[in-house]
Amino acid sequence: VGLWAGMSGRAVRVAAPAAFAVAMIAGALLAMGGLALPGIETGIAASLVVFGLLAAAALRLGPAAGAAIVGVFALFHGAAHGAELAGASALTFIAGFTAATAVLQLTGVGLGILAVRIRETVVVRAVGLATAAAGIAYAAF
Repeated sequence: VGLWAGMSGRAVRVAAPAAFAVAMIAGALLAMGGLALPGIETGIAASLVVFGLLAAAALRLGPAAGAAIVGVFALFHGAAHGAELAGASALTFIAGFTAATAVLQLTGVGLGILAVRIRETVVVRAVGLATAAAGIAYAAF
């Protein structure tokens, strides 16, 4: 998500990671509250495929569309985290996985911005395809 957002323009650079964080927290809270989101692993695998292909194709979406797509997939990531809570403080646990995700997102955004500035589309497209392939492999196991 971060790599694709970094390539997609200023508004998406903010909207996509913010939507991911908010929806991921919501997904975790839903799981912690006992709501089982169906197909969590499939949703996570699909997110890798979709965002890998978006980065590989350098497809630009508007901030609302980008945030909406990101938000849907982030619910699955959050639900997976929420289901993992075992004896930890919920607030500390949420803060930890949100902070870790923010670092990953911001790193991806930075790499996406850099790739656009130095016009290194071949590497970005390869990384996007590798991410999509990882999602397919993840779904297969």
